[in-house]
Amino acid sequence: MQVKLEVDILLVHGNVKIHNPIERFMGIFENQGMSIHYGMGAISAYVKARGFSCKVIDANFDGLSIVETVDLISRYRPKLLGLSLNLYNLVGTLEIIKILKQKNIYHGHITAGGQFATSFAEELLQEFEQFDSVVMGEGEGATTDLLQTITDSTDWRKVAGIKYRDQDNKIVTTPSRRGESDLDRLPLIERYDVESGKMLPFQQIELGRGCYGSCTFCVLDTYHKISNAPKTRRRSLTSIFNEVESLYAKGCRIFLFRCDNFFQSTNSDEEDQYLRQFCHEITRRKLKIDFSISCRPDDLNKSRIELLESVGLCHLFIGIESINNDEIKLFGKGTSPSGVHEVIALLEKTNIYFECGYIFFNPWSTLENLKKSAEFLLEIGVEHFPYGTYQMKIHRDTAIEKLLQREGLALKGPIIQEDEIERAYLNYEFKYPDAGFIRDSSYQLWKKLCSYVLDNYLKSRKDSPSLVMQVNSTISKSVLSYIRDSINAWVKGKFSHEEDFLLEINKYYKRCVRELNKLR
Repeated sequence: MQVKLEVDILLVHGNVKIHNPIERFMGIFENQGMSIHYGMGAISAYVKARGFSCKVIDANFDGLSIVETVDLISRYRPKLLGLSLNLYNLVGTLEIIKILKQKNIYHGHITAGGQFATSFAEELLQEFEQFDSVVMGEGEGATTDLLQTITDSTDWRKVAGIKYRDQDNKIVTTPSRRGESDLDRLPLIERYDVESGKMLPFQQIELGRGCYGSCTFCVLDTYHKISNAPKTRRRSLTSIFNEVESLYAKGCRIFLFRCDNFFQSTNSDEEDQYLRQFCHEITRRKLKIDFSISCRPDDLNKSRIELLESVGLCHLFIGIESINNDEIKLFGKGTSPSGVHEVIALLEKTNIYFECGYIFFNPWSTLENLKKSAEFLLEIGVEHFPYGTYQMKIHRDTAIEKLLQREGLALKGPIIQEDEIERAYLNYEFKYPDAGFIRDSSYQLWKKLCSYVLDNYLKSRKDSPSLVMQVNSTISKSVLSYIRDSINAWVKGKFSHEEDFLLEINKYYKRCVRELNKLR
């Protein structure tokens, strides 16, 4: 008989399983499953610092099946089971819970957490009795307090920062808790890839949390508000680079610096000083590294770009979102088309690989804006817009969701299931039906092309990154060209029937397949 290992809390991230071919392909493009779960590493370190024992099972990182995950869980006897949820692992996670109960492996408290669980907490608790509670927002403190009450056999329902279902099947929200304002007080995350001997060639380092912006669509801003945390927070540079130096000594040379926005205020003098000090730490410690950051386009200028590149910036993600004035206003970006063009022109003169976030379709899209966006992305280069014709996802409790509801464009919410990604986050109508038609027809082409590459020669998440990037660019170029050309034909009266668009889709599909086959 197998002797079970005692552990206070078991944190589990179920393997992601995606049915939608577009989402599956983008999962390969993003290297999903090729990095550790940063949030679980943070919670594990936090509970251990409070004297508890913890084991992390990251089935997505280790590529474990449901059966293998259950087998690994069965080797432990936890007081609390914590599950990190997202839309793609929900069904698999529910199956794991079902097997655990059927085989009498675990019948204790089950809590869920993460951004998805926070947004859909009430639906999760109402629709799935498997979950006893949901930790809202940043999970370090609430998870630890939940574990403490269960250990002490006291009333866990009094823990601040959770939702739960009471005896009358009503959802109860406990008082919110204050998020940690001093990030230096948090312990360094548990890097279970390093500890298990599977150290990745790149490592994530948290610089801070939050962004000074007020974008109407941003779920991260909402998430930090739910966490009752300051709008922006930074770790000290000493803490950051002590952690970098420790990993550098272990052989790591590539760092993904995590922060919603590298520049955390509009005070130019303060941010320039921070940047100089950041770069000074790299040179003072003689760190020969490559690194990545994210920021807004209006935070960049020639001197900042040059300084960052001089100390190792090799990858930059900038949130452009749109170059159409009415959409920029709708999104609350506060940027300008001319400013975006200026920043891109500066970046094109460097060796920095830059990627841009762009919201191509939104509920208020017009044919004119769609055409301008397609022309812009094709002009700059599709390789800089990895998400192509991305459609705005509407997240809970955001300003854009409230506007959608006021205008009557929001549809009734779906029952949460893994294969309903579009209904869960894209649950709205287009104000202008012609724009909605272009979205639907271009989506057919995009989906068909992603299915082709997945079925024929891109079947593994470990495929060559360079090949995946080329494939993504080839597909994006085809879909954007279709949008531009079909809108032109429609406006000029050359297209008048749905059959015209279907023929055009077929033409672009065949043309793109020929280009894709050249990449093999």
